[in-house]
Amino acid sequence: MPGGERKGPIFNSCGEHDRISTVVSKVTAPSRSAAEHHEAGIALASQRRFAEAVKEYVEAARLNPKFSETFYNLGVAYGELSQWKAAIKPYNQAIHLDPRDWQAYGNLGADYVNSRQYAKAIDAFRRAAELNPQDMALFVSIGFNCGKLKRYTEAIEAYSRASQLRPDFAIGWYNIGLFHSRQHHYRDAIMAAERALAIDPDYAEPYVIIGMTRRESGDLDGAISAFKRAAEINLTFMEAQANLGAAYLECKQIDAAVREVQWAIQLRPEEPWLYRTLGLAHWKRREVIAAAGDWCRTIYLYLRRSLSSRT
Repeated sequence: MPGGERKGPIFNSCGEHDRISTVVSKVTAPSRSAAEHHEAGIALASQRRFAEAVKEYVEAARLNPKFSETFYNLGVAYGELSQWKAAIKPYNQAIHLDPRDWQAYGNLGADYVNSRQYAKAIDAFRRAAELNPQDMALFVSIGFNCGKLKRYTEAIEAYSRASQLRPDFAIGWYNIGLFHSRQHHYRDAIMAAERALAIDPDYAEPYVIIGMTRRESGDLDGAISAFKRAAEINLTFMEAQANLGAAYLECKQIDAAVREVQWAIQLRPEEPWLYRTLGLAHWKRREVIAAAGDWCRTIYLYLRRSLSSRT
């Protein structure tokens, strides 16, 4: 599930292969020719010959359109071919034939995510979680996709449920803190981030949440301390370096701000807001030409990102 912010897992080929391996024992030969095509599809899928498997499953479904496993496996094969939109229809048919198939709902949600239909993905993951409420990954998937749609309260609820199922789930507590901070619930954000750090003291991301929260409340020294700790844990963590630079800029420690933001740019040279921050720092050092260059770079990168998102 992203993130990653990471930060949320979705159904993948491992889960799907597990399902395929169990299908063999569930085949009850709905009709001989349909069963033969279905078995051939399973054999081909086990060899990762998914394009050929699709043809076998399609023929099996034509001969026996009442067997839900055929449609499920057809969806899996399309997914393995990265034909996510094509996978949606057979998964829906599998669900129509077997409304309690939580794995079909879960994989349907995954293919909605891959098709960028996030609201539909959330609905599918919710239904899967209703049918299988002990599967933590389903709640993570709900939380991750709610976060993408800025449905932060729902995201917090989903990650809270995941953390109940697995109390040592540091990533869950981090995401709870992240979404609290985006709603300006700073006390709850810090509590969740500290809970994540209690589980994993070497987890850099929660320190950034603490730093951002302290910065918002005017505690710049506390913010700098938190950002520094995140950067010490992970030297390639761009957000830590960038936020540390921004905090130094607010404290009028301009040289330190330039140093940290330039390091962040080395880590992610295509991020436009980094050049905007660097431009401000150069401006405060009265380096007008450098500042102008930074801001031109900012505009260029924003324009390029906007154009690429339209294609």
